Amino acid sequence: MNDADLILGPKKHVEMPGLKRSHFGRYPDVQELCDTFIEEMEFNTDSYTIRQVAAGARDFRRAIGNKPDTLLRALKRMKQKKLTIASPRSCITEARSTPEEDTQKYRLPEDYNE
Repeated sequence: MNDADLILGPKKHVEMPGLKRSHFGRYPDVQELCDTFIEEMEFNTDSYTIRQVAAGARDFRRAIGNKPDTLLRALKRMKQKKLTIASPRSCITEARSTPEEDTQKYRLPEDYNE
């Protein structure tokens, strides 16, 4: 114990988050998008798939932005519609066509009755 522990009390124990393995260390600009896509789609992580997913994620980032939650929502909607999904690039149109939750608060009440 040091003097600060005597005055302020001992520090609380903080658990460290577990490490998460990523196959996209070579692509730090789109790593989060790629990891989200691979986890949701449960694809194999061979070198060809990694390159294709990273290229698709770059296009998704240019079109939509670095928004893994938007990618995840688009993936889930595309699965429900039984659309073909090859990479994050496939999700750009779906992500653009549906409004985000944060824009829903700006809709007028009569828009909800449609």
